Amino acid sequence: MPKPLTIEFFDVGQGDGSLIVFPSGKKMMVDLGSTKNKDSLTSDLLARLKAYFPPGKKDLDYLVLTHGDRDHHNLVQEFVDTVGVKIKNFMYGGLAADYGGLIEWLENKGAQLLRTSGTFPCKLFTDQSRNGATVWLLSMDAPSPSRSDSAWRKNTNSIVLQITYQGYSVMLTGDATIDTEQYILGLVRGSRKFPMKSLKSDILKVAHHGSRRTSSSVEWIKAVKPEYAFVSSDRSGALGERERTGHRLPQLLTLHLIAKFSRSLSSTCANHPFVASYDPKDYEDYNKDKGPGEKLVSPLRGTSRRQWVQCTSRHAIFSTLGVMGLGQAEPDQGIRYLILMDDTGIKVNLSDYKYQPKKKDTGTLFTIQDSV
Repeated sequence: MPKPLTIEFFDVGQGDGSLIVFPSGKKMMVDLGSTKNKDSLTSDLLARLKAYFPPGKKDLDYLVLTHGDRDHHNLVQEFVDTVGVKIKNFMYGGLAADYGGLIEWLENKGAQLLRTSGTFPCKLFTDQSRNGATVWLLSMDAPSPSRSDSAWRKNTNSIVLQITYQGYSVMLTGDATIDTEQYILGLVRGSRKFPMKSLKSDILKVAHHGSRRTSSSVEWIKAVKPEYAFVSSDRSGALGERERTGHRLPQLLTLHLIAKFSRSLSSTCANHPFVASYDPKDYEDYNKDKGPGEKLVSPLRGTSRRQWVQCTSRHAIFSTLGVMGLGQAEPDQGIRYLILMDDTGIKVNLSDYKYQPKKKDTGTLFTIQDSV
């Protein structure tokens, strides 16, 4: 029986970080950064990472920095210094200047920059094990015709990877925008090396922390057709009647669109929680501007105001922000996810987390099946 490929999606607050352990034992980290709740989560995160890098096994074979937003890379130096890791190879999307000196720091530490042909999609590497996993580089430094501002350019530049193993696949998207999605879709149309059907991925790491404002077009969702969708985000921003500030991610609309259009999303999971931002205008705008063949998506019943909502679902939609707390006395609860993938299928472990709904839960508790 082949060894499993494992992926851990860490709870980093508002940010992103994941670690892939290939069957051969090689390790790849994709992003490691945080903004909101960074200080309260870092010690637990580093303790968890130390378990992956015990004495005598300190090599990180690949570090992939998807793009230059600090919530995707500002924990890398602390991780290397605290855990004592040696990074062997690395690559990054966007400009070196986007990383505030991190690229030069990595090079000074002896990490080797991975170079590509610039022709996508291309194989980044194949793990040297029985029926080894393959890592595809689908996009890197994609053009951004929709907007010219720096924030949009950085996100559009995101590295997008697909990892395949034992007939299953995982799509890792960073903060890829709709421009990135269109760039990839354009590359694979008519491609023999990587045809459109190859975009189908059992697991989708949802782009840009679940933002519908920038990412997750219906065309992309239909092409990827995930069975499982994972979001890394934290509750950040105001949703009052008079103002909307901060990230407000993930948007509930994004998760509804995935549930409605993926065509493959599992709906038989154990009931589990996640938190999302709800804005009726998101639904109004989508329904007004939806493309040909896209169906209406109904807003929540029984509420017409913007708010953070506490959700439960049997659909395979998972977020690192699981449960809303009650302020300082009872803070929000995050969840990390460990995925095992082998010839028998995909298993998801919610870090031994058990959700027991409470009467004092805030927000609107509902099941996503009733709302799509």
